[in-house]
Amino acid sequence: MNGLDGEKMTEVVSWEDLNESYNSDEFSPVDGKTVRIADHLSALIEADSSIKYGITSRHLINGRDSTLKLYLSKPPVNGINVVELFFSVTEN
Repeated sequence: MNGLDGEKMTEVVSWEDLNESYNSDEFSPVDGKTVRIADHLSALIEADSSIKYGITSRHLINGRDSTLKLYLSKPPVNGINVVELFFSVTEN
């Protein structure tokens, strides 16, 4: 979809609509919520791995803990149980 100046416009749609109606290269779909979860997951893995290998600081510990807390009271996101996923990564 293009705006008056020819630039591509962004349209916010539900996850269902994104996958059912806009899931083609023509629309260049991006699922921002899933991208954010992936970003948080990679940061969590990096912090948790560093802590487990003895490379630690209060910043790493606080970052790991605050990332885990961020999703504790939230429902699944786009069908992803984020709490279960994040805690499975930090086990052991």
